[in-house]
Amino acid sequence: LLVEAGKTVAIVDANFAKPGLAAHLGLAAEIGWVDVLSGRVSLAEAVVHSRGDRVSLLPLAIGGAAAASRLETIHASVTAGVLRYHYDIVLFDLGVVADPQQGPIARRVIQQCRLDGALVASGRGAAAAQPQQLLRSAPELATICLGVVENQLRAA
Repeated sequence: LLVEAGKTVAIVDANFAKPGLAAHLGLAAEIGWVDVLSGRVSLAEAVVHSRGDRVSLLPLAIGGAAAASRLETIHASVTAGVLRYHYDIVLFDLGVVADPQQGPIARRVIQQCRLDGALVASGRGAAAAQPQQLLRSAPELATICLGVVENQLRAA
Protein backbone atom coordinates (compact mmCIF):
# COMPACT_ATOMS: atom_id res chain seq x y z
CA LEU A 1 0.00 0.00 0.00
CA LEU A 2 2.85 2.37 0.79
CA VAL A 3 4.50 1.76 -2.60
CA GLU A 4 1.14 2.20 -4.36
CA ALA A 5 0.85 5.54 -2.57
CA GLY A 6 4.16 6.59 -4.17
CA LYS A 7 6.37 6.05 -1.11
CA THR A 8 9.83 4.52 -1.21
CA VAL A 9 10.08 1.73 1.38
CA ALA A 10 12.93 -0.12 3.08
CA ILE A 11 12.58 -3.01 5.53
CA VAL A 12 15.28 -3.85 8.06
CA ASP A 13 15.48 -7.28 9.68
CA ALA A 14 16.24 -6.41 13.31
CA ASN A 15 15.13 -9.75 14.74
CA PHE A 16 18.55 -10.86 16.00
CA ALA A 17 17.05 -13.75 18.00
CA LYS A 18 15.45 -15.29 14.89
CA PRO A 19 16.68 -13.59 11.72
CA GLY A 20 14.94 -14.85 8.66
CA LEU A 21 13.03 -12.10 6.93
CA ALA A 22 15.09 -12.61 3.76
CA ALA A 23 14.38 -16.36 3.77
CA HIS A 24 10.65 -15.71 4.28
CA LEU A 25 10.78 -13.49 1.22
CA GLY A 26 12.57 -16.16 -0.81
CA LEU A 27 16.07 -14.64 -0.68
CA ALA A 28 19.36 -16.25 0.31
CA ALA A 29 21.27 -13.41 1.98
CA GLU A 30 25.00 -13.93 2.37
CA ILE A 31 25.70 -10.43 3.63
CA GLY A 32 23.49 -8.16 5.66
CA TRP A 33 23.08 -5.61 8.40
CA VAL A 34 25.68 -7.18 10.73
CA ASP A 35 28.28 -6.75 7.97
CA VAL A 36 27.32 -3.07 7.73
CA LEU A 37 27.41 -2.69 11.53
CA SER A 38 30.90 -4.18 11.65
CA GLY A 39 32.10 -1.93 8.82
CA ARG A 40 32.93 -4.88 6.49
CA VAL A 41 30.58 -3.71 3.72
CA SER A 42 28.79 -0.51 2.84
CA LEU A 43 25.06 -0.12 3.31
CA ALA A 44 24.63 0.09 -0.47
CA GLU A 45 26.24 -3.37 -0.83
CA ALA A 46 23.96 -4.99 1.76
CA VAL A 47 20.58 -3.61 0.72
CA VAL A 48 18.60 -5.84 -1.65
CA HIS A 49 16.35 -3.94 -4.07
CA SER A 50 13.24 -5.62 -5.45
CA ARG A 51 12.18 -4.32 -8.83
CA GLY A 52 8.94 -6.29 -8.71
CA ASP A 53 7.40 -4.76 -5.60
CA ARG A 54 9.80 -1.78 -5.35
CA VAL A 55 10.66 -2.49 -1.72
CA SER A 56 14.24 -2.67 -0.46
CA LEU A 57 15.44 -5.05 2.26
CA LEU A 58 18.37 -4.86 4.65
CA PRO A 59 18.60 -8.51 5.73
CA LEU A 60 20.28 -10.14 8.69
CA ALA A 61 22.48 -12.92 7.34
CA ILE A 62 23.38 -13.98 10.90
CA GLY A 63 21.90 -13.21 14.29
CA GLY A 64 22.56 -13.96 17.92
CA ALA A 65 23.92 -12.02 20.86
CA ALA A 66 27.36 -11.50 19.32
CA ALA A 67 25.81 -9.96 16.20
CA ALA A 68 23.48 -7.79 18.31
CA SER A 69 26.46 -6.40 20.22
CA ARG A 70 27.33 -4.54 17.01
CA LEU A 71 24.32 -2.29 17.65
CA GLU A 72 26.48 -0.36 20.13
CA THR A 73 28.65 1.00 17.33
CA ILE A 74 28.06 4.27 15.52
CA HIS A 75 27.15 2.25 12.42
CA ALA A 76 23.66 1.49 13.83
CA SER A 77 22.59 5.12 14.04
CA VAL A 78 24.37 5.97 10.77
CA THR A 79 22.54 3.11 9.02
CA ALA A 80 19.19 4.38 10.26
CA GLY A 81 20.03 7.96 9.26
CA VAL A 82 21.12 7.01 5.75
CA LEU A 83 18.02 4.87 5.26
CA ARG A 84 15.80 7.75 6.47
CA TYR A 85 17.47 10.04 3.95
CA HIS A 86 16.97 7.68 1.00
CA TYR A 87 13.54 6.20 1.80
CA ASP A 88 10.22 7.75 2.75
CA ILE A 89 9.39 4.87 5.10
CA VAL A 90 11.85 2.58 6.92
CA LEU A 91 10.29 -0.41 8.66
CA PHE A 92 12.24 -2.38 11.29
CA ASP A 93 11.13 -5.92 12.11
CA LEU A 94 11.93 -6.00 15.85
CA GLY A 95 10.82 -9.60 16.30
CA VAL A 96 9.01 -10.71 19.44
CA VAL A 97 9.66 -7.89 21.89
CA ALA A 98 8.31 -10.03 24.77
CA ASP A 99 10.97 -12.70 24.06
CA PRO A 100 13.66 -12.72 26.79
CA GLN A 101 16.47 -12.78 24.20
CA GLN A 102 15.00 -10.46 21.55
CA GLY A 103 13.35 -7.95 23.91
CA PRO A 104 16.54 -6.24 25.14
CA ILE A 105 17.90 -6.25 21.58
CA ALA A 106 14.71 -4.64 20.24
CA ARG A 107 14.98 -1.92 22.89
CA ARG A 108 18.60 -1.25 21.81
CA VAL A 109 17.49 -0.98 18.16
CA ILE A 110 14.79 1.51 19.20
CA GLN A 111 17.34 3.63 21.07
CA GLN A 112 20.35 3.35 18.75
CA CYS A 113 18.36 3.87 15.54
CA ARG A 114 16.05 6.47 17.08
CA LEU A 115 12.89 4.92 15.69
CA ASP A 116 10.04 7.38 15.23
CA GLY A 117 7.06 5.08 15.61
CA ALA A 118 6.07 1.47 16.12
CA LEU A 119 3.13 -0.84 15.51
CA VAL A 120 2.98 -3.74 17.93
CA ALA A 121 1.76 -7.02 16.45
CA SER A 122 0.01 -9.15 19.05
CA GLY A 123 -0.25 -12.93 18.66
CA ARG A 124 -3.39 -15.05 18.73
CA GLY A 125 -5.22 -16.67 21.64
CA ALA A 126 -3.56 -17.62 24.93
CA ALA A 127 -0.06 -17.13 23.47
CA ALA A 128 -0.78 -13.48 22.75
CA ALA A 129 1.23 -10.96 24.73
CA GLN A 130 -0.98 -8.46 26.48
CA PRO A 131 -0.17 -5.16 24.71
CA GLN A 132 -0.53 -3.04 27.86
CA GLN A 133 1.84 -5.33 29.79
CA LEU A 134 4.29 -5.34 26.89
CA LEU A 135 4.29 -1.56 26.65
CA ARG A 136 4.84 -1.22 30.42
CA SER A 137 7.78 -3.64 30.28
CA ALA A 138 9.38 -1.82 27.32
CA PRO A 139 9.09 1.93 27.96
CA GLU A 140 11.20 2.65 24.86
CA LEU A 141 8.49 1.00 22.80
CA ALA A 142 5.63 2.61 24.71
CA THR A 143 6.83 6.12 23.88
CA ILE A 144 6.75 5.47 20.12
CA CYS A 145 3.81 3.04 19.88
CA LEU A 146 1.28 4.13 17.28
CA GLY A 147 -1.04 1.19 17.79
CA VAL A 148 -1.49 -2.53 18.29
CA VAL A 149 -2.57 -4.95 15.57
CA GLU A 150 -3.56 -8.57 16.07
CA ASN A 151 -1.70 -11.10 13.97
CA GLN A 152 -4.36 -13.37 12.43
CA LEU A 153 -1.91 -15.71 10.68
CA ARG A 154 -1.89 -19.31 11.80
CA ALA A 155 1.43 -20.99 12.50
CA ALA A 156 2.37 -23.51 9.82
